[in-house]
Amino acid sequence: MRMDNLRSSETIQGNILAPFNKPVQIFLFLNFGNRQEHARNWLAELVDSKLVATTKDVVEHDRNRKDTPEGQTPEKRTWVGVSLTSSALVTLHPELAADLVAYDAFWRGALADRSYGGRRTASPALVGDQLASDPLGWAIGGPCQPPVDALLTIAADDAGRLHHRATKERERAEGHHLEVLQVRPDNGRMTLGQHGRRLPGGNGGVEHFGFRDGVSQPGIRGFTEATRRDDRLEVAGDAGTPVIAAGEFVLGYEREGGSYPEAPRPEPPPWMRDGSFQVFLRLNQNVHGWRTQMDRLRALSKDEVDVAAKAIGRAQDGTPLAPGGDVERPNDFTYDEDPNGEDTPRFAHIRKMNPRSDAPLQGRTHRLLRRGLPFGPPMPENAPADKVERGLLFNAFMASIEDQFEFVQRNWASNPISLPAGPVVADGPDPVAGASDAPCILRRRDQGPVELPLGRFVRTTGAVYAFAPSLPTLRRLGGAAPLLDR
Repeated sequence: MRMDNLRSSETIQGNILAPFNKPVQIFLFLNFGNRQEHARNWLAELVDSKLVATTKDVVEHDRNRKDTPEGQTPEKRTWVGVSLTSSALVTLHPELAADLVAYDAFWRGALADRSYGGRRTASPALVGDQLASDPLGWAIGGPCQPPVDALLTIAADDAGRLHHRATKERERAEGHHLEVLQVRPDNGRMTLGQHGRRLPGGNGGVEHFGFRDGVSQPGIRGFTEATRRDDRLEVAGDAGTPVIAAGEFVLGYEREGGSYPEAPRPEPPPWMRDGSFQVFLRLNQNVHGWRTQMDRLRALSKDEVDVAAKAIGRAQDGTPLAPGGDVERPNDFTYDEDPNGEDTPRFAHIRKMNPRSDAPLQGRTHRLLRRGLPFGPPMPENAPADKVERGLLFNAFMASIEDQFEFVQRNWASNPISLPAGPVVADGPDPVAGASDAPCILRRRDQGPVELPLGRFVRTTGAVYAFAPSLPTLRRLGGAAPLLDR
């Protein structure tokens, strides 16, 4: 079954449905300084340059690379994506505020304190150790820095091409009297932009803790080639990977049924259709601390449990811990045979972030399209602690920041309570992405439960909530005509 009408889209930006899949990237953060005319002119020039990638561009490029005969050099392309924060959109076109207030998380931004379930809650962008993740210490997007108005994503095949395009885009912004914001890491060496680089290993790379990354991306209805198995639509060639309605990721398309009965999403105005909300996080990983704690807990267990694999829910090569887990079919499993979490703990990262059979409907309606990659050099095995910054540039697209990123972060990752499959117990929060230091409970067959003080080894050092408009909307945003057509 082919459902590929979205693959030829020239309106949806690249990297949303069609990932850039380049080994090196840089994120540039721009501040408009309330200069409406300058900001409009910059955006109009950027769009007219034809550098902003479309979905069709990326799909055709990937296909051409796959079809390149052996012995020939594949085509190389440099991709650019642009997204705008709520402050940027109102600077460009003040009339858009009336539409944007309906999208509360985006409107208020990543730093906002908001009410959730009748209770005040801290910034949902915080993950890991909340004290260490204090926004006052963020490298980008913090409260004592100029606000981020635009986020440029540049992706290339090699460092030379990346440097060339990044330099040109910095010159373009500065030529229009816009500020390219400095990223301020812990070591004090400020940079104009945040670099990311794919680490070697795995199929598509690994993250700094050593685990294969990006294993369980969802398919997208209307974009992904699909097949039907056991009355379910799955990604062809990737058994167990569901195909999710496109409206869960791009505004203006059909969504999954029965998603949010208590708080239905707003109907997007025409100018927001074919756009997607973007959450960018700069996440520092304490690799030495992680390794030390995992080795210590493993040595304390009588049967040498691989605590790191239990924390993730997979072996380092991506093999699921679930019964029958197969590295060649890394998504073809459920938790039906493991309700108590004796194979895959109920606190495991992959079980918290993608509950599968634990919560089948919610597992389809809170998914994200993750496009992140690591930053910083890998830490050699057995290396002593150092002060080098390394971590993950979390970069995800979705149709609702509240219903997807924030919901998963608050209700699943940071909640010690297990999801409703089997007994509802407090086995602990996600030890990787949660914002809680509650202990985790390791359960094993024929043995009593063990309390594991896993600790927190990930902290937030930057956050941006943005919106990636369609190409037609980007053109209109660069002009003076109002966008409030109905």
